[in-house]
Parts: sequence; C-alpha cells; structure tokens
Amino acid sequence: MRVISFSVCSINEKDRIGIRGYVKDEITKPFAEYFIKNNDLICLKVLCEKEIRFKIEDTLKCVKNVKEDYLKTTTEEMISYNLEDYQKTKSYHLIGKLSSWSEKILLLLNRYIGLLKLTNDYNYIKMIEDLNKKTQKLTVKKSDLKHIRQKLE
Repeated sequence: MRVISFSVCSINEKDRIGIRGYVKDEITKPFAEYFIKNNDLICLKVLCEKEIRFKIEDTLKCVKNVKEDYLKTTTEEMISYNLEDYQKTKSYHLIGKLSSWSEKILLLLNRYIGLLKLTNDYNYIKMIEDLNKKTQKLTVKKSDLKHIRQKLE
C-alpha cells in the first residue's frame, strides 16, 4: 500500500498552493520525475489529475456564469479576451476571470502533457491532448473528465 500525503500551509500571491514554504510546482516536479523514472504512472496520475480536474470544473462554472450574465457574448469573444489588459486594470470582470482560469488550466495541462511524453502510455497522452484542445476552445464538458479520476488503492 502506498501513502502519499501533503500538508498544505499557505496560498501565495500567484494562486499556487504552498507546501511547507515551497511553491507547489517545486514539490510536485521531483515527485512526478520520480514516478516517471520508476514507471509508476498511477501515482503520477494521482499527483497531477486532481488539480487539473478542479481547475477545469472551475472553468466550466465560469463559462456557465458568463453565458448567463452576458447573453450576447460568444465563445470566440471569451477565448479572445485580452487577459493582459484585464490584469493591468485590477478590476473584476467575469470574462477576465474566465480568461485567467483558462490560462491556469492550459498551463497545467501543458506541463502534464510534457511529463506524460516521458512515458509510454500513448492512448492516455492522446486523451489528455484532446482535453487540452477542448479546454483551449472552451468546448470541454464535465463528461470529458470521466477518465481523470485516479485514486490509490
């Protein structure tokens, strides 16, 4: 039986979770590399999938809220929203928040795909790449997440 546990201590200014004073990326990467080196894909999935799933679910909620609050806004307008200008204004706008969530999840997915390319699970890599494309186009659905529910037993 394998046990992996982390104690979360803080959240820093960039919305990254700090673990005992370290940025999450700094602690996750060595574990991910260890799991790849030891061909332990299940542990790699458990390590990375939870955050990806939650961020996609948050993005889906944002998309739903934008569609409810801004009826005339198209998906293309949501995708092309200028995030840099939004971040400079320091004001809140729902489409800007959606853009921010999308950027975060795409960054996570791209990092995860980079790690997965070091493995031999080509079908899983293809599935995550398809999820990435759907997330970029904001066409992802909750049913697309059914394959990323890994748990250690």
